[in-house]
Amino acid sequence: MAAAGSAVGLGNIWKFPYETGANGGGAFLLLYLLFIVVFGASLILAEMVLGRASGQNPVGAFRSLGGGRWPLVGYLGVFTGFVILSFYIVIAGWTIAYMGFMLDGSLISGDAESIGAKFSAFISGGATPVLLAGLFMVATVIVVLGGIGKGIERASKLLMPVLFVLLLVLIARSVSLPGAGEGLRFFLVPDWKRAQACTDRPIKITIPGPMTITDTTADAYYDDAERLGAELADALNREVVALAEAGCPNIQVDEPLFARKPGTALDYGFENLERTFY
Repeated sequence: MAAAGSAVGLGNIWKFPYETGANGGGAFLLLYLLFIVVFGASLILAEMVLGRASGQNPVGAFRSLGGGRWPLVGYLGVFTGFVILSFYIVIAGWTIAYMGFMLDGSLISGDAESIGAKFSAFISGGATPVLLAGLFMVATVIVVLGGIGKGIERASKLLMPVLFVLLLVLIARSVSLPGAGEGLRFFLVPDWKRAQACTDRPIKITIPGPMTITDTTADAYYDDAERLGAELADALNREVVALAEAGCPNIQVDEPLFARKPGTALDYGFENLERTFY
């Protein structure tokens, strides 16, 4: 629960949906989830193993388990947390202020310019943002002084369910607004062309060819490798067309079986490969 509480931030709520839509929608979301599974899960498991094995803070954990220069990694983690906290307390101070703005009704307006002007006036308002950031910092210190179990874990058990309920309310309100359908399409529908525009690196997709798939498939229906290969070529052709329409400029079809079975390749392998592209 403590790990989940530290991972879920305001950025996931206010900026992530826009960044997702602007960078490919569902395409960005799929890659994001893949990276979470591949990198996020492995890193959090590594942190838990280090903590349980050493029973020490980040610096002490690397010192006792690795020695040498490994404590520098622990210091880097502590410094990273400090940098994140330095801007998060400012944003948290804004959040506290906006709770007050909502209660006094000063944000009940459909005029985006007036709301933007209010925000600009607030952040340039001298001591108020600093005091609110300090208030949040004091609350953070109180929680951290309680330790992992009595501090962070206890606060997370209270605040995480509250956040979940607030998200449900926010979702329900959002999908009931005019234009919600268009917003959902912007957020969720994959747009690979827009995702590719985020990089200047060449993009290539490689798929296996019909003859290679035929050789690795248990055929209990066609009982005819040439016919099965032709059907697979037509299916792969639809995949190639879909990739091209999605904006993939380089599509490679691999047929390593040509080297092993040149006779079969000459009989019908090359013909089926051509059917893949036409």
